[in-house]
Amino acid sequence: MSQEIVFELERELTRSAERLTKVRPYECLVCYVNRMLEEFGCTGSRWMLRYRDLTAPRATALEERMRKMGAGCDCEVCLSAFEPDWHLIASLPRQFDRLRWNADTSAVEKASPAIPHCMGVRRGSTQPCLLWKRRPRR
Repeated sequence: MSQEIVFELERELTRSAERLTKVRPYECLVCYVNRMLEEFGCTGSRWMLRYRDLTAPRATALEERMRKMGAGCDCEVCLSAFEPDWHLIASLPRQFDRLRWNADTSAVEKASPAIPHCMGVRRGSTQPCLLWKRRPRR
């Protein structure tokens, strides 16, 4: 009996983890990684690889490509490889630059003014949406 309870708890934890870390429809790699970093922090390349596995499994060179861009881990995707395109973000209509998806309530809610909701990419792409631009290498 106690073993069944443990298995059920493990299944529920797995379902919760999948729900909290799923990729939203048309969400780009960089927006996903940024969102996961805000929620859970950097844990190596976990979020980058999860995105690849869920949306672009054929992108087997993603990790190497990011490493060449200076992103050896998830936090460096948003710090070294890409940066927000603040000119584009400033030009967005006001209602778009304060929205954020809440996975717990499955609703859009107010968020910090930093990065707007993802502008979207085609399925299978590992490119960033228009909110991000490539950071120049120094």
